[in-house]
Amino acid sequence: MNISLKVAEQIARSGKDIEAQIIELLAAKEVDRRVNAVLAAYAEVVEIEKALKKMKPDVVTYKDNGEIASSDWTKKKLDERNNLQEKLNRLTRSIDKALDLGDFSDLLNFKKADSESESA
Repeated sequence: MNISLKVAEQIARSGKDIEAQIIELLAAKEVDRRVNAVLAAYAEVVEIEKALKKMKPDVVTYKDNGEIASSDWTKKKLDERNNLQEKLNRLTRSIDKALDLGDFSDLLNFKKADSESESA
């Protein structure tokens, strides 16, 4: 029996092996996509938390002795803060849903929905 014939026979019998490799590769690709989505979301959570910590009331009044009498938010700054907090809450819920329930739909669609809401 020559080598070409043996190779042809092995290829003919390799259907199940090919199928198994394809399944394994596609599953690994999807796992990588989901891992990357969680990592990106976590990085965004960290950035939002930093931004929220940096935000301070932008209207400050002082007493005669120089002490702060009161500090308040303008409507614009308050809306900005509330939007960041809402985005953080949605993102955190999406991460929890993905990791706890295995439902990555919200997390994978978060960036798309977020970019659409910013352009509106």
